[in-house]
Amino acid sequence: MNAPVHHAVHAARASRVGHIGGKGSKSLRVRPPAAERCVSARDRDGAPPGHATSAVARGWEDETLPLCGPLHRSILALDLESSSTRTDLVKVELRNQLYLLLHRAMRAAGIDERFCEPIEDRGDGVLVLVQPTDEVPRSRLLDPLIPVLAQLLGGYNAALRPADRPDHRLRMRAVVHAGDLLRDDHGPFGAEIDAAIRLLDADAVRAALRNTNAPLVLVVSQQIYEATIVHGYSGLCPQSYQRAVEVNVCGLTRYGWIHVPDAEASGHVQLHVLPETLQRAELRTTI
Repeated sequence: MNAPVHHAVHAARASRVGHIGGKGSKSLRVRPPAAERCVSARDRDGAPPGHATSAVARGWEDETLPLCGPLHRSILALDLESSSTRTDLVKVELRNQLYLLLHRAMRAAGIDERFCEPIEDRGDGVLVLVQPTDEVPRSRLLDPLIPVLAQLLGGYNAALRPADRPDHRLRMRAVVHAGDLLRDDHGPFGAEIDAAIRLLDADAVRAALRNTNAPLVLVVSQQIYEATIVHGYSGLCPQSYQRAVEVNVCGLTRYGWIHVPDAEASGHVQLHVLPETLQRAELRTTI
């Protein structure tokens, strides 16, 4: 490598510094070793200055994205039932209703969107991240948000014509969790989001929704159960939550408690009691 390119490469590498941190966090240098090795190998192979494969000209392929975090967030994720069996045009309506009803439930629960990250679309569901603030206690995600959302879903389904219900009925699984995560230019990520999604997708949670006429089934993580539900904040009843999920994320076992919001309170659907065998199930999956 000739001297000008050699100095340009090292200058470019020295200037690219990502950081992890927020208020009170230390800055941490982050660089992609694999990308650097790839560039070095190509430069050693004799790519001439200004050539498309030189480190300076390659540009974005050798850039380091800035990281923000760790950031503590309350995590709410929703996933629509049987989305893969619906046509695209039906999905358009269901997605619109999902966002509409979610926003209504958030407003009813006093969860102002200025305290939330931009909602992450997941195709057949959404990911909501709530910032830690005194104005939005975590218990509001459990009550009143979840019961209000269940009531809104019940009202939407009850208003459907009988002929439209098989394709347009709106039911979903929900998970509430909390933990630290990271964010880069592509969005939020981390083991705690992975844990929330694994709980949401657990077979026991899917089975719970199949075994009830209620429009929503909730699963909460051990952190939420022990820190919020056990203490009965917002009138929560610990006895209505049953430990029924066990998943493994990053070598750690995570437990989930399943809850079916009282459908009778909504006046639209009848709640079926989950089978005892399902309540005791501990289904293990590994990420």
